Amino acid sequence: MKALGWRIIPVNPTADTIIGETVYPTLEAVPEQVEFVDVFRPSADCPQIARDAVAAGAKALWLQLGITSPEARVIAEEAGLLYVEDRCLKIEQRRTGITPKQ
Repeated sequence: MKALGWRIIPVNPTADTIIGETVYPTLEAVPEQVEFVDVFRPSADCPQIARDAVAAGAKALWLQLGITSPEARVIAEEAGLLYVEDRCLKIEQRRTGITPKQ
């Protein structure tokens, strides 16, 4: 996705660098506006990630292939976020041609 022009800001409490980018321990620690949160975490973590995405002012919460969370869906949708679950962003990008906002 990075090669297609997406700005990637990794969030992971246990890493320092991912794909050549500085990693932040939480969404709250990211020093710029986060609009799109792409989740590669277990389903059980998703409700808190949804809360964090709402607090960060994100516009979309995307749970990758195999990840679902009814609770995260409610949190995100009640806050007006676009919510997608159980879909791979790269597969959907290839299928639909979606691109990052420039």
